[in-house]
Amino acid sequence: MTETTVRAVVVFGSTGFAGRHLCAAFEATGHRVVRVSRRETGRDGIALDLAAASPAAIAGLLAATKPDVVINSVGAVWGVTEDQMTLLNAELPAKLAEVAASLPRPPRVVHLGSVHEYGPVAPGVTASEQLAPRPDSGYGRTKLAGTRALLAAARDGLPEVVVLRVSNILGRGAPPDSLPGTVAHHLAAARAEVAAGRPAPALRLSPLMSFRDFVDVRDVCDAVLHSARGVPGGAPGTVLNVARGEAVAVRELVHRMVELSGIPVEVVEERACDSVRGTISGQRYDISAAHRALGWRPRRPLDVTLRDMLRRPVAR
Repeated sequence: MTETTVRAVVVFGSTGFAGRHLCAAFEATGHRVVRVSRRETGRDGIALDLAAASPAAIAGLLAATKPDVVINSVGAVWGVTEDQMTLLNAELPAKLAEVAASLPRPPRVVHLGSVHEYGPVAPGVTASEQLAPRPDSGYGRTKLAGTRALLAAARDGLPEVVVLRVSNILGRGAPPDSLPGTVAHHLAAARAEVAAGRPAPALRLSPLMSFRDFVDVRDVCDAVLHSARGVPGGAPGTVLNVARGEAVAVRELVHRMVELSGIPVEVVEERACDSVRGTISGQRYDISAAHRALGWRPRRPLDVTLRDMLRRPVAR
């Protein structure tokens, strides 16, 4: 791949957690951003149901907007069926690959994949991009299918695809269905109760037995900004891990959030539940390839991220 100047960017999934932050990051650096989602509005927003959109509809959108880069930040994981995951996580990237390759001036595609594409690995192993993916969940399987469709298109002639396999994202506006989002929203509600003179309600969670590699959403945006310019000397299709490169005990994360909030909330671990993401309970991810290819490293300390989440649990 070659490094190029980026002027116009189309962001698929612009109203999602990562998508909102990505749009803001690109706009802050002077890019023209076209936002695309089912509920998008505004001067530079295009409302399109990407799950149901035909290749012709996507082709028309890209032909009209003429982007240098398309960012696909669409991902379905919570509150959806595996069929819905297939539509958004697998079939949408395949349609995007087909359409982008057919354009007279194909855009570079940066796709937000997931570390859940790897599936479980042996305890203590740091997962690199050379690890053979063996996802054990519908989410991981459908995300891997989307990644493979884009990489196949890159091999067959789509000029440039960068897949960023992103770990567990933390940040302002984290989805309330995610564990960090659940905790942040509970603590915000507990603060209101305490301010009104009432006791803080207990925070009831499933057993916190796992370890996760967490990364700040702003660090993810930095990696996408770098990727949008291309990977100097890279192959037409490049896969890079985007994480912090360290495993954090989820129990410690939750208790640290409570401590930083200053709210006397009791944490109660009361029942087990199955995760739609799979069983990757103790992984950390090798991020050295992203540093070599992009000059990227995560920059935000974990406490900085958590404090920001607690100040503003809902993105504005």
